[in-house]
Amino acid sequence: MKRQFLRTMGLLALALLASTTLTSGANAQLNTPKFLKATALAPKTVAPGKPFDLTISVLVDKPYHVQANPATEGYIATEVKLGAVKGFTAGKAVYPKGMEAMFSGDKLSVYEGAVKIHLSVTPDKSLMPGKFTLPLLVHYQGCNEKACFPPTDAKMEVVVVVGKATQAHNSPTSPKTTANTPMPPIRKGGKKSGARKPPLVQSILAPIRN
Repeated sequence: MKRQFLRTMGLLALALLASTTLTSGANAQLNTPKFLKATALAPKTVAPGKPFDLTISVLVDKPYHVQANPATEGYIATEVKLGAVKGFTAGKAVYPKGMEAMFSGDKLSVYEGAVKIHLSVTPDKSLMPGKFTLPLLVHYQGCNEKACFPPTDAKMEVVVVVGKATQAHNSPTSPKTTANTPMPPIRKGGKKSGARKPPLVQSILAPIRN
């Protein structure tokens, strides 16, 4: 009885050790290497209620690539997202065209090297002037020539300065007129007063005498 108990405990210990080893190996294989960097740039000043563009610069190290947007069917597209922040609403993102790459016999649309993505954001009309920090993330799936890794996120922040609503209206001003400069009087029919006909015109219009 005691011998059977010890055998059972030994088998359980071996099973637990094998499970731990497999889990560690799986995690090591699934961990995505750090090969993507992302930064964001905002305009100098934005206005409440007026959409503006954020420029997200993505840099993918060699020999890796990330899936483009749109991505090849069966792969996860790169996507820029605005994090939870009060007073700002994300609009449409504009992604560059991907380049072709082969992986496991599939022709993929991918991004390599430096890539720029534009995201439209609109501050609420009721937003007061001030500085705001916007959280952003790039959701992506990366691959190299041997393997594709699980999707992950690259997080960043960008500071946005919200000015007054009137500061955004840079409408061209009309030419100024000087109030003290008198305008010449206009005759009926649109001719200026005091204007004389040229001598040639007067001689032609003079009555002909015998």
